[in-house]
Amino acid sequence: MSEVITRASSINRALDQIGDKWCLLIFQEVFWDVNTFTSMKEAMGVSRGVLSDRLKWLQSIDCLQQLPEKPGSKRLSYHLTQKSMDLYHNALTALSWERQFHSAPGLDNVGLVHTVCGNKFNPVTQCVRCDQSIYHQDVIYFPGPGATKDLREMKLRRRSTLSANDVPSNRNLYGNLVNIMGDRWTANILALSFHGITRFDEFRKELPIGKNTLSDRLKH
Repeated sequence: MSEVITRASSINRALDQIGDKWCLLIFQEVFWDVNTFTSMKEAMGVSRGVLSDRLKWLQSIDCLQQLPEKPGSKRLSYHLTQKSMDLYHNALTALSWERQFHSAPGLDNVGLVHTVCGNKFNPVTQCVRCDQSIYHQDVIYFPGPGATKDLREMKLRRRSTLSANDVPSNRNLYGNLVNIMGDRWTANILALSFHGITRFDEFRKELPIGKNTLSDRLKH
């Protein structure tokens, strides 16, 4: 397997860990306290082997932990860690995106209430300095202390043909977003686009990706 040198990126490293459709669907269930192997398998319609593989992976990167279902119980269930709980605000803003761009009937049954003030709310991204909403055209970036180079393996991945909208869970609120962000290459291309990358050759320089795979994702 060949390797390529690209700019170091926190986005790449995050997507390497959780940029997978099944991982995102697992988070969706665990956020709703669906945390046993059997209940997740039933909710997601996933094979035993795939679910077991992803659960082991999420434990290995400290995004899930196994704890006794009850004090003293030998039966274990899967729970969020601090690392995965820090994804919760992303899950909230994902609800807004789904409502804005897609028809998601399940979302009609979900309202969000801020328990501190008792009011319903729609999540937005705001600046902690000025409390104003943040839009992509309002942000500039500059190289940080970690702006070095990463040696990355060339990996050929097929885009999953399974739609996240087809999973049987009645808590499937992020199906359309998961279909996009659940493929690491598609998510990487979107992230690079936010940073001004627009040409095929530019994407090739930044990603350890084959030409055919890149062409497929851009068409998608």
